[in-house]
Amino acid sequence: MKRVSISALAMCLAVKGMAVTAGAEALEFDQETRDALHGEIRDYLLSNPDIILEMLGIIEERRNQAEEDRDKQLFAAYREQITDDGVSFVGGNPDGDVTLVEFLDYRCGYCRRAHPEIARLLEDDGNIKWIVKEYPILGPESVFAAKMAVGTLLSLGGDAYAALHDTLMTYPGPINRASLEVIAGQSGLDALAVETAMQDPQVDSHIRSIRELGRALGVSGTPTFIVGETFVRGFVPKADLQRLVDATRTGER
Repeated sequence: MKRVSISALAMCLAVKGMAVTAGAEALEFDQETRDALHGEIRDYLLSNPDIILEMLGIIEERRNQAEEDRDKQLFAAYREQITDDGVSFVGGNPDGDVTLVEFLDYRCGYCRRAHPEIARLLEDDGNIKWIVKEYPILGPESVFAAKMAVGTLLSLGGDAYAALHDTLMTYPGPINRASLEVIAGQSGLDALAVETAMQDPQVDSHIRSIRELGRALGVSGTPTFIVGETFVRGFVPKADLQRLVDATRTGER
């Protein structure tokens, strides 16, 4: 039987032994030829396993690029809701040259782990605008905590929100109506004022709008960050966040 070149073998493998089109010619292989080609391909790959790793690397690179392109399109489509919805808390430097958006759940262990990392990042880099999106996905306590935070922001202002945010992120017990007074007290706030603020219809409306935004952006877990226009899903230590901020600042991403 005539020996077939590796390039023909690769084409054959790609179409699993079916017809191969090269230029204007269509090449077809019978079963015996296909079996022989598959055997040669197997032997070649076993002798050169680095090719498989190279192929996997290319596939991963293309997948990452496709995700990055999709995220950029989503950011462009929802830019205003992401960066300026008129309600979400803005911390750090409101006039910063890089925007860091964080979708979080107060009962999320990884969000709590990220909390001191974010604090150090904002302290060390004084030119980051930080936007918080309450995204309660872990049950009733998460919803209750989000309502406490958003209600406080709307009724009592940013300073009160920031204090409550810190407490909610570090509070060790359940977050519910029974613990509201303790949490408010630890935040230096009046419990009745916080409870009253939670009843504002705009609280539920805002949380619902953030949920809709998160679903549109494909936010399936917390924390999810957006650094500039780059989506980062999951916990990221301060050093890595700083590298992303620096890359955004220099236009390398």
